Amino acid sequence: MTDLFAFGLGVATRNARGDILDVFYPAPIVAPKGALGDFLASEIPARQVTVTGDFAARVADLITDAAAAAAHRALAEFDGPLEAVLLRSDDPIASTAEAYLKLHLLSHRLALPNTLNLEGIFAKLPNVVWTSAGAIDVSEFAARQIDARRRGA
Repeated sequence: MTDLFAFGLGVATRNARGDILDVFYPAPIVAPKGALGDFLASEIPARQVTVTGDFAARVADLITDAAAAAAHRALAEFDGPLEAVLLRSDDPIASTAEAYLKLHLLSHRLALPNTLNLEGIFAKLPNVVWTSAGAIDVSEFAARQIDARRRGA
């Protein structure tokens, strides 16, 4: 059995270049253990991988918490790629997806304030415009705003 720090499976918002702007993790998991931990350790060789709904369904089958399993089953139905982040330890943040996983650990009250290593977080959080449509790349905002007005939104 492998000791793991945290796992998150979520939906990323990307800009036109494919860069991650933010990631929504509906049910992050602290210290996944047992069959789930073994599965994650064997299937996620790097800290972050892009996966499909099939992966989410397999994770859901291994989760013992009913609410977390339901959230992962909902992700399995998502039409598009998902981001899986597996942190083996509480190291400094290496990517935008990792930054959002740690922020979600705090938001879900799975970690207390001032207990996570947030070193490097500001360098990994891109500047975005927050809108009712979600995060938008600053350089793409004007075009998106014109498009929304054209559609009457």
